[in-house]
Amino acid sequence: MGAGTTALAVLQLNRQFIGIELNSDYIDMANERIKPLLLQTKLAIAS
Repeated sequence: MGAGTTALAVLQLNRQFIGIELNSDYIDMANERIKPLLLQTKLAIAS
């Protein structure tokens, strides 16, 4: 999973993913990068 760059892109495209990482430092790094996107409120566009 590395630093979470691919996971971040996948979430921005409203897709799902499964991430696997052996190094706990990278897990923490990826979680910190992904968390703001997951906490962001999504706005509906009225047409």
